[in-house]
Order: sequence, then C-alpha cells, then structure tokens
Amino acid sequence: MAARLADAGVVPLTDRDLERLPLPTWHQVTALGFVPADDINPIRFAKPYFVALDGGTSSHAYRLLVAHRAEDES
Repeated sequence: MAARLADAGVVPLTDRDLERLPLPTWHQVTALGFVPADDINPIRFAKPYFVALDGGTSSHAYRLLVAHRAEDES
C-alpha cells in the first residue's frame, strides 16, 4: 500500500503505519443494507461470524441497529 503525493511521488505505507493513525473509526463497520435470508447461499451459514461491541459510542449505534432489525422482522 502507498500514498500518492501531490508532486507525483509515492510513499510506501505499512500495516504498522496504519495502526498508528489516530482514527476514531478504525474499528468501524458500516452496514450498507440487508438482503432477504433466502438470497444467502446456505453454505454461508455453516461458518457464521458475529460482530461484537467494543464499548463507547458503538454500543448506542448497535442498539439502534438491533431495534431497527427487530421492527423489520415483525
């Protein structure tokens, strides 16, 4: 990975460089939408994964997401 400079130069970036950036959204996941369960290949259910909270403001956003999904399913 690299960053392009205004003078057409390129600076290589390592994973360590990215980890050291003070980004508040570093561990953020943005849900862009949901699909009906019937549209998901059943093989995907064999090895599910879950997103867990890390505290802070993410807890409030996650509770809103869960509440919204519950309304959609009822």
